[in-house]
Amino acid sequence: MGGLAPNIVDGPWPSRTEYLETHYEILRREGLEGLRLSVQCYRDNANMSDTKDTCVYTNVSRTGARQRFRPSKMLTAARSASAAT
Repeated sequence: MGGLAPNIVDGPWPSRTEYLETHYEILRREGLEGLRLSVQCYRDNANMSDTKDTCVYTNVSRTGARQRFRPSKMLTAARSASAAT
């Protein structure tokens, strides 16, 4: 992962865009760090069992077909109305 810009807490940010981009990255990394570490732990030892931070599920299968999102009639009507104006 690349470097993360420092979080400015004692003054204004240079721009709104820089503020939003930095905080998005902070939240994204914070949210994914546990998953990243668990996957790395599993890659290092595929025979691992549950740990304090990771639950390993076995004999898991996926059933059913992947479904595409279909917008509701209300959403489609709203789009049509906004396009007409």
